[in-house]
Amino acid sequence: MRGNAERFVCAMATGVKRCTVLIATCNRLDLLRPVIDSIARGTRTPIEIIVIDGGSTDGTVEYLRTDPRVTPVLQGELLGTARRLQPCVASRRDTVLVLAER
Repeated sequence: MRGNAERFVCAMATGVKRCTVLIATCNRLDLLRPVIDSIARGTRTPIEIIVIDGGSTDGTVEYLRTDPRVTPVLQGELLGTARRLQPCVASRRDTVLVLAER
């Protein structure tokens, strides 16, 4: 996550007006919560946090449905990082993208 966090800080330092954070996950709720908390706490720029879930069975889906800071994309199956992120990346033409893999 360190490399992604550095890119995130760089994006914020350039004066962008809005940033979308994409996080691809599957069965990593224990890691996902602190990442979302850290992003939400440490960001002054308006952000949208989109979490793409690849069929988690560890409570991740339930968590994503209840956290108001997150826009969940529930794919129901593990597709691989590129295939999970592609639909979200394609829909964000005028936004800075920060990809966080978890």
